[in-house]
Amino acid sequence: MGVVALIAVSCQSPPYAAASGHPLTEESTHYKAVLDASDQARIETGFGGLARGHHAVDPPVPAPLGVRWADVPQAVRFACDDAEMAVVQTIDHDGTFEFRLLTIEEYPGRLVVHQTNDDQVYNAEASIGIYGDHGDRARRLLDAFDHQMRAFGKKRELMP
Repeated sequence: MGVVALIAVSCQSPPYAAASGHPLTEESTHYKAVLDASDQARIETGFGGLARGHHAVDPPVPAPLGVRWADVPQAVRFACDDAEMAVVQTIDHDGTFEFRLLTIEEYPGRLVVHQTNDDQVYNAEASIGIYGDHGDRARRLLDAFDHQMRAFGKKRELMP
């Protein structure tokens, strides 16, 4: 007489820990979700000991000229929010960004930002409308862009 073996196979994943109903104990946890003050103090002391006598090579600082070229793409996005426009295409040439835009009224627009080799850092020109006939909207965009560039320049540079 033969032996019949039954094997149960399941395609289900194990239940989440919260659904298991088992209480977490000190021994069952391998990490903490939030550090308390004493944990933070120990970590800061450890890192302080490692860094003693060493200094950051290029610490992040605000832009020395008030604006920085690397902030152009982000500043344009924020400026377009302020001016009720959207960036539909970005073209990056050497030292020049060209942004194709669309206003909330569906006017096409164009913003060109050239990098300069002086304290100004950039030069921007905008045109809104099929024939560039919405100068007030272009001026609003340029003002918003300049404001955003200066706001980003006050912040410490983000590392890539």
